[in-house]
Amino acid sequence: VMVGGVTGGEARTQELNSLDFVDANILARMLRSREVTAVEVMEFFLDQIERLNPLVNAIPTLRPRHELLTEARNADSLLNKG
Repeated sequence: VMVGGVTGGEARTQELNSLDFVDANILARMLRSREVTAVEVMEFFLDQIERLNPLVNAIPTLRPRHELLTEARNADSLLNKG
């Protein structure tokens, strides 16, 4: 995932292997500009939850993955319609 940002007035592009530390505003811009899809974002964070939650038990209940991915696909469809 390539993430563009602005620091000190200078544009910078930083390659990230994850979306862990992407600011919510930047992530929203990336979704609007189709740099990433809602499905990609949802899959990333669901994978993170699956990997980390057994260690920290921060999320006691979670809707089924297929339901959440369906919502993400619907969000992508709405974004594509404009």
